[in-house]
Amino acid sequence: MVACVVFARRNAWRVEEVWLRRPVRSFALFYLNPWSRNAIGRSPLHMLSFAIAFVAFRVLAAGNNTLIYLYGVAPIGAPIQWIARRTSPVFGFAVVIVVLFYALAIAASPLASRMVKSWQNAGA
Repeated sequence: MVACVVFARRNAWRVEEVWLRRPVRSFALFYLNPWSRNAIGRSPLHMLSFAIAFVAFRVLAAGNNTLIYLYGVAPIGAPIQWIARRTSPVFGFAVVIVVLFYALAIAASPLASRMVKSWQNAGA
């Protein structure tokens, strides 16, 4: 996650204004290479969003684990079990975790956008 923040900070000046105004919408465009010419205008924003989301994700996981300890069941387990019954436990776990992580990253993107803007202004 530190590498994501460093990448975002070093490339903040490359983030296009349109994605800073609409950070959630920037996730609609898929790419594989964050350094590519087509992606570099938004990939630093995404990397920072992933780093912020990771912190929120760990807090959510800790809360989920606490609920498992106290009550034997937790909210994240229900969709994993539902998918696992129809496919496999590993697939159910992977789908729920990836979707949850991306949802948190998208939710964190407005905060990441403000941080990138502040970095751009500091460098100007």
